[in-house]
Amino acid sequence: MQIEKPQLVIVPDEDYEYGLTHHAYPEYENELRSKNLVVLSKEDASSKYGITNPVENKIYIRNPYDGIYLDLASENLDVLFMEKKAIQIREVLIMFGVYSATLESTFKESTNKDLQFNVGYQRGSTIQENQEGENNNRKKESTPKGALVSGEAAFNSNSQHELNLGTKIELKPFRRQAKTPKEIRQYINTHGLGEECSLIAWLERYERDKIMTGAESLEVSFLEDLAKARNGVLHLKFLQDEASFNINNHRKQTHTFTKIINVDFNGPQDY
Repeated sequence: MQIEKPQLVIVPDEDYEYGLTHHAYPEYENELRSKNLVVLSKEDASSKYGITNPVENKIYIRNPYDGIYLDLASENLDVLFMEKKAIQIREVLIMFGVYSATLESTFKESTNKDLQFNVGYQRGSTIQENQEGENNNRKKESTPKGALVSGEAAFNSNSQHELNLGTKIELKPFRRQAKTPKEIRQYINTHGLGEECSLIAWLERYERDKIMTGAESLEVSFLEDLAKARNGVLHLKFLQDEASFNINNHRKQTHTFTKIINVDFNGPQDY
């Protein structure tokens, strides 16, 4: 049985790890018990989950479409998530034996909750900033060494619609041999697509009818998983060392959106 990897990995320094292992931060308890979040040394993060050159006091998120862990503050995280999902969707269409697939030019967009968040971290104090419009109120507090800063984050859109998803998804007309339903289900489940309702509905119909015919439209959402993950860590207090990470430089807002893929299973018929 395949062990599900955690969605989030924290690589703490010595002070941070001491607080976590001695239950100093109860807001982490549920996440840690659920194994959705794990705390690892740099060595274990690299050997167990393949995190390249892990940095202390960083949070890493697993891209469900290829299993690779990425820095949650990465500037191009949105693009990487979209690209990988588009590639996996295309592979599944090929496995279904699709003759051709095109992407509609229109999309439905929804903006994730606009949550403002500015954090600074210092070894003996925290700096909290709360920005509302043009007003900027700064509050300084003395805190113990290794203290964590809590807040809510705003993730701005980062050129996501400049990415040409069509080049990642569209299929030129070609007669393709479909794989078995079992092979398709295994691929869907191991490449982060197990909650794509349209694909699952197709698969169940394929299992029942043994064939897919005609023209279909597939609705695919993008960045919902990343938005959910980002929101999931907002309630947690977490440490960010200013020497390695400044969240003010990574203010983002997650814009989820939906695209329609028009699919032809048969192509032109010979008479």
